[in-house]
Amino acid sequence: MTDSMKEELRKAPFVAVMLDETTDISNVAQMSYVLRYVTDDGIKERFFKYEDVTEDKRAEAIATRLLEFLRESGSAQQSAPSYWMIFASIGAAPTRWCFHSRLVCTVAEKTRELREVFEHIVDHHTEFDDETVHCSDGYITLLTSFDFSFWLKTFHAIFSYSDVVFEILQNKGFDMQFCLARVDQLQRQIEQEKGNFDSVYDETQALVGPPRGRGAQGDVRARYRELHCSVIDSLLTQISNRFSDHKKLEFLALLDPQQFGHYCNYFPTAALNSLMESYGGYFDQPRLHTELAVMYGMSDILGKSPADIHQFLLKKGLSESMKQVYTLSCIILTIPVSTASVERSFSALKRIKSYSRSTTGQVRLSDLALISIEKELLIALKAKDQLHDPPSSSSSKKTGGWTLCLGDLIIKGRSINPPGSSA
Repeated sequence: MTDSMKEELRKAPFVAVMLDETTDISNVAQMSYVLRYVTDDGIKERFFKYEDVTEDKRAEAIATRLLEFLRESGSAQQSAPSYWMIFASIGAAPTRWCFHSRLVCTVAEKTRELREVFEHIVDHHTEFDDETVHCSDGYITLLTSFDFSFWLKTFHAIFSYSDVVFEILQNKGFDMQFCLARVDQLQRQIEQEKGNFDSVYDETQALVGPPRGRGAQGDVRARYRELHCSVIDSLLTQISNRFSDHKKLEFLALLDPQQFGHYCNYFPTAALNSLMESYGGYFDQPRLHTELAVMYGMSDILGKSPADIHQFLLKKGLSESMKQVYTLSCIILTIPVSTASVERSFSALKRIKSYSRSTTGQVRLSDLALISIEKELLIALKAKDQLHDPPSSSSSKKTGGWTLCLGDLIIKGRSINPPGSSA
């Protein structure tokens, strides 16, 4: 498996390196290596290994380890591809594996049913233990609270949009331009929620009654309106800050399928200058300008995403004749939106190295994780019968031995001669 991934890596024109670190059950700092690159089959995000970085977590030490890893993979040579090193804390939107939104949406959609259940428990308190009855009584008070119900409705509306974008950002098959467009759409949808304050307030008041307590004095509606707008503004600011680094990638607009018709008349010069400023060493600007102008006028490419353009150029044999556009599509597809694949590797780490298997060695840990995470590659290699090393004639004659290779995990055995057979 490792050899197959290294072979893919050597052929990739560009590679994005995503690194992140976590502490396992043995308090060992494990750094996960995930590489993203483009092959003829499409976008690949491959997990390679875990590495113990407990002794030194400095940026200089991590860079040294990374370069050593690239040399071992055979890609850090004179003809090496270009790399973007994307750390989870800088340069990419950090992934937060938090499912509080699901809880909010479930409670908002099942409020009536939940109240009925809790009221049944309270009414039949003799059938339940004291703790259950007390908790049910508290939940009834919470569900009938104006504050709780108001914010429940507010965040339910917001999470109904954000959950969709969350799923898109976790999908490694989408390109950066598409994902950023969805983030911008999310911001517009959240901004529109400001105009829905009156309906949220009136629905809450009809459901649980007006606000009660000390806060129910003065112009209550105006105060809730101010709080509602403040919360939404805070969310919009956080979204903008989280994706602020991606705004520098203005050149992504060069392959925006929604703008091809407009680009036929008005060439995106600003986006081209942004590309040359960042990656000008990989392009011949006049040639790229010409190829893009030709591409924008091609009906076969009109409306195609960068991934579709990449596959179109390969299938039609245009990767050489339109090499500048092909290189641009590779760069755009290589840039990751989030570090979701690295976070997923930590989930595999927790499953493999548990309390009962806390002494698992580093090499074995990486190999087992590789089999678990890259199971699709494992199945593909198995279908091609490429999991076994070809037996050498000398060893097979002498010992009848066999070797099974799974990544860096090598299992060797010896065949057992049946009774009566010659040794």
